[in-house]
Amino acid sequence: MSRTLHNATAGYMLLWVHLVCQFLMWMDEGYNDFRWMSDGWNWLIYFLYTTCIFFISAGFYWLVFGKGRRSPWKVGLSVFFGFVCSWLILLGLYFNMHPSIYQD
Repeated sequence: MSRTLHNATAGYMLLWVHLVCQFLMWMDEGYNDFRWMSDGWNWLIYFLYTTCIFFISAGFYWLVFGKGRRSPWKVGLSVFFGFVCSWLILLGLYFNMHPSIYQD
């Protein structure tokens, strides 16, 4: 049996990543307001986050659960792993930056 990522699984994964990213953008960029949606730069950042988190989640699902039966729990675990992994990547980038960039 080969590894697969079914279209329905990818669709649910993209839906969950989209909903969670929308909620996080609403809290972080919009300060609990939807005015963040009027700025094009915020949409670019949202697209970047959503795309990266989706591909990390899909890769994890394909690698770990690709040969098994589909399950909502597996999709949820993959999306959770995508968010945690993305957060760790951003945290690692933050701590590896040189602080003199921000000093005047």
